[in-house]
Amino acid sequence: MRKDIPCYYDVTFKCGCTKAIPIYGKNGTEREEKVEELAKKICRDCDPNIKWHTPERFDDDLPELVGTPKQIEWAKLLRNEKARMLKEQYDSIAEDRLNTGVEIEYTEEEKVLKEEHRFKKLAIYKAIMDRVLTNRDSKYWIDNRFSNERLIDMPTPEEKALLRQYFNEYKERKKML
Repeated sequence: MRKDIPCYYDVTFKCGCTKAIPIYGKNGTEREEKVEELAKKICRDCDPNIKWHTPERFDDDLPELVGTPKQIEWAKLLRNEKARMLKEQYDSIAEDRLNTGVEIEYTEEEKVLKEEHRFKKLAIYKAIMDRVLTNRDSKYWIDNRFSNERLIDMPTPEEKALLRQYFNEYKERKKML
């Protein structure tokens, strides 16, 4: 078995929660030892010292998944992790943290223009998040579990064209200032 591909084990934690956890290891004995170690701990959802999303946090806002019960349980974990990652990316765009960090003095008109452009971008990225996260097929989430796609890599051709149009409008208006 390849070491970089996990095996999923049902682990019953000290707190009583049972979760499907990916376990890496060279052989079954090594993975079983890791399962035993995890069983002595409190799960991430119940541990007050770990800042971690609870499955309900995202599941409340997302549609029910379809598939077998086991697929649905696993796909929920995968979708929640993807939702957390996409939300972090969206928040970084919203807070404009993707800039170089260099302080630039903007005129009032430039600030307004920059804000308008950012809000248009955010509307598209919100639509992308909604489109991706509302996929109800458990198989989709399981098949794409190793995807490292970022929010800015996910636009459809139409969304890309709209983003390009917004950027070109921004550049043209900026030239006029």
